[in-house]
Amino acid sequence: MTGSTVADLAREFSIVRRLRPDIVKPVWHESLRSVAGEAVSAEQWNEIARSHMKQLGFSENHPFVIVQHMGEDHIHIVASRIAIDSQLYYGKNENLIASRDCRRIEIEFGLQKVRGPEYERGKDGIHRIISPAADTIRLRSNEIKMKARTGRKTPREELQAIITKCLTKCKSFEQYEQNLQQARVRFVKSSNGYSYEWGGIAFKGSQLGKKYSYANIKGAIELAQLYGEKQLLYQATQNNRRQSWRRANHLKRMQNRLMWRGGIICRTAAVALMLARIANWLMERRRTRMLAEEHAAVVARVSELKSAKQEMKIKPKIKERTM
Repeated sequence: MTGSTVADLAREFSIVRRLRPDIVKPVWHESLRSVAGEAVSAEQWNEIARSHMKQLGFSENHPFVIVQHMGEDHIHIVASRIAIDSQLYYGKNENLIASRDCRRIEIEFGLQKVRGPEYERGKDGIHRIISPAADTIRLRSNEIKMKARTGRKTPREELQAIITKCLTKCKSFEQYEQNLQQARVRFVKSSNGYSYEWGGIAFKGSQLGKKYSYANIKGAIELAQLYGEKQLLYQATQNNRRQSWRRANHLKRMQNRLMWRGGIICRTAAVALMLARIANWLMERRRTRMLAEEHAAVVARVSELKSAKQEMKIKPKIKERTM
């Protein structure tokens, strides 16, 4: 693009837009940010932006402009999705490609490496970005300043840690509320979930993060209950086998004694004991089958809860990339 003013650039964009009047959103925008305090020159930003757009799939025929505010550590890239040859940029898998390319830029330009987003493969086979901070709410600017000034955790972080600890191996809402009372956390339960007070500050569950919502707390308690049932069923199965083995051995010893003594009565009793051993074996099999079915039902329920929890994860579209 040849324009140097906003009016000139807008005029050039409008000329290209007329090539495809059917496109409702012809402009593409993205911002790239470096780590605070890291010096990146204008020439480096220009090279980074051009290589980044090439990796995304833009060609030389797509008009674009790179904007950097005075003294800022980030740039804005504004491009036309419509090329001068009327080809359209669709941006397929744009988030995944752009986030991975940020890791390439860090290495190629010697920039400080930061933790990137995590990826999840969906049922349709497409990888989608999961925000690293999806389960918890990020600290606000005043909380960050207070934490730097005092060197201590903020009330929000303290309350998040307390709730996480109170939920550990908690098998009922009553037990969860007792744990909160023991931790001296004031709370109010409503139809929408829990509200808390800690350090003289009131927090809703949504203000702490998705991890602390009523649905996730309920899911964690149900999982703990199911794990407890699973453990009890396993112990019951083991106890059933031990008791059956002891009964079988006791009947076998009595049968052997009667067989050695001889006589019609003893032999008849021995046959009766043999039938009792068979009945004991059949009862043990039936009881084991029933416990196995109950165990399978519990395992299936645990899998359902885990799948539901996985699908509830936030999958935001990242508008600003950090390098």
